[in-house]
This record gives sequence, structure tokens and C-alpha cells, in this order.
Amino acid sequence: MSRKILVGSSVFFNEVEDFQPKDRDYVILDEKPAGYNFVRQTTSGKECLFEWRRMLPEQFVDYSLSRGPAMQIGKFLVPEFIQEIGFTIEHLKKLKPLAEKLEGKHKYEKVIYDAYIENGAFKLTAEQRSKAYEQYRLGRSIT
Repeated sequence: MSRKILVGSSVFFNEVEDFQPKDRDYVILDEKPAGYNFVRQTTSGKECLFEWRRMLPEQFVDYSLSRGPAMQIGKFLVPEFIQEIGFTIEHLKKLKPLAEKLEGKHKYEKVIYDAYIENGAFKLTAEQRSKAYEQYRLGRSIT
């Protein structure tokens, strides 16, 4: 089995003092999926596992744009995941229609998306991370 890559809010906020995720999300890239075509999600306790067919970066973009949901963009913000699939900022820019649809508890992903585009790299400044965390807290009504 392929290795599990941590994705989701834990990647960005694990070091924030008051951050307490409700679960942990992981992705496994599968060369030859069995029992699904492109993506499958399973939940066990406090762990969500997303199994994705391994594709070329352009195929990930096309699939995500045609099949959504918008929150799917979050996986393409995780440095370890994007490195694994060979994703670039140019690929990320193509996902702007998904970023524009983010709402509620996933709006923090839009803050991260915008920061990456602004920075021209998959890196956040401390200020950008703080802004993303504030949006995370607002989206989840955490005080």
C-alpha cells in the first residue's frame, strides 16, 4: 500500500496553540485502484482516508474541475501531496474556479490558495498562516 499523506487543516495549523481538529485527513495515491475509479473516501473513528487514483497533474486538474466539490482543492495546497504528484503553481492557478466556490468551514483554503498565488510558491508567511487560521476559526465558529 502507498504511504498516507496528511492533508487538511492539521497540515497548516498543527502548531497553533489552540488548534484542535475533529479528525485527521489522509490521502493515499493508488496506481491501480480496486473498487473505485478516481476517488474513494472512508472514515474510521477520527480518521478520514481519501484514496485517489494516481494521475498526471493535468489529469488531477481536469478531474477536479469537472467533478468538484470545491473543498477538493485543499489537497492541492498540501506541500507533501503536491510534491508527490508534481503539481506546480501554474497547475494550481487553473483551479481558481474551485477556490472561488469555497464557503463556510473551507474558506480558509481560499486564503491559503490566494497566498500561494501571491507568493508564487507553496509557502505561507507567518502572517498569511495567521490569516488562514482566523478564517478557519470563523468558518467553524470557534472563539
